[in-house]
Parts: sequence; C-alpha cells; structure tokens
Amino acid sequence: MGDGITRMLFYFALILLVCNAPYSDEQQLFSLIRLGRRKWMCGQILYTFLANVIFFIIGTLMFFPHVGFSSNWEAIIVTLSKSEYGKTAGITQEVLQAYSPVKAFLLTYSLNILIGFMISLIVLLVNMLNYHVKGSVVAVGVVVISQLAGNYSEVLPWLNFISPISWSSLDIFAAKYTNISIIYAYAFLIIMIACLLKIIMIKNRNYVMQVKGDF
Repeated sequence: MGDGITRMLFYFALILLVCNAPYSDEQQLFSLIRLGRRKWMCGQILYTFLANVIFFIIGTLMFFPHVGFSSNWEAIIVTLSKSEYGKTAGITQEVLQAYSPVKAFLLTYSLNILIGFMISLIVLLVNMLNYHVKGSVVAVGVVVISQLAGNYSEVLPWLNFISPISWSSLDIFAAKYTNISIIYAYAFLIIMIACLLKIIMIKNRNYVMQVKGDF
C-alpha cells in the first residue's frame, strides 16, 4: 500500500463494492418488516464490515504465489529497502527496523479494514441522507483529498493528521519527517467510526427505504 496510485485503486474498488449501501431491494424490505429498523440496520452495518474484511483478504491473496510466510525480512526485501524502487513501494529501512513481518502485516491489515469501514459508513450515511447525492461520489472525494494531502505531507507534516488513506502504509509512521503515531491513527479511526455509527442509527429512525425492483 506504499504506492499512492495502487492505494487509490484499492479504495476505488472498495467504494464500488459498497456503493449501494444500505442495500435496498424487495428482499431487504421484507427483512426490515420482520426484523424491525434497528436489527435490520445492524445487519447492514455488519455486512458492510465483513465486506471490508473479505475485500482486504482477497487483496492479500492476489500476491500469491509471489509471496510467502516468514518471521524475518527476506534478503530481497532488505535489498529493496535500500533502493529507490523499494522506497516507491513503501519498503523502507525505517519500516523494516520498526516492525517485524508479522506485526507489519497485522497492523497494515487492521488499519486498512478500519479505513475501509469508515469510508463504507460514509457511503451508507450519505445515501441515507440524500438520494440526489451519491455516497460513492463523496467517498471518492474523501479518498482523493486524503491522498493529495498525503503527497504534500513532507512539506506540511500536519497534513498527515487529516489524510487517513495515507495511514494504510506503515511508512508514514516509521518515517522521520512525521510525528504521527500509530496510536493516533487507531484512535482517530475508531472515534470516526463510532460517530458515523451513532449518526446512522439516529437517521435510521425515520429512514424511508427506496426499494429497487418491481412488485
């Protein structure tokens, strides 16, 4: 996730996956009637969260069989970290020194799930609030603005604190030009997700489902 273009493509694909949230069709209407508003929306949120978990698992599996399992950084990774090619891909000596392979994978995976879940909730909320403005358009804007902010973070370090898409790469935490901590990233994402969930559940009380389909 160190390359900015690759990072945006991943999140654009995720937005395409969740662009119709909350999912409205005849089956969902019957589910809403049977379960009630609160349980139905909890199901929508859980589905969206699991979609992120599976999406980033598939994103990891894409690299097989070109990657393997190891508790230590392999020689090719160490060599790449000393070259410009490695730095472009986010493989830096700072990352290798700060994190073991297992820790680096778990942190990257969990951060991407939280970032993706936050973006998915933005899509869901905007779709609920306004039928004329697509949540996917707002989410794409969030991704692009965050990425642009990350591109100028070396000149303006404070931009790191408002560019969550940049946090999907551990290089931003290990780099010397930024003071942002990984604890801040987790805290920010969890608080944002909690706020979005609260707003969604409040809006759900008077949400009118627009059913897609013919009876």
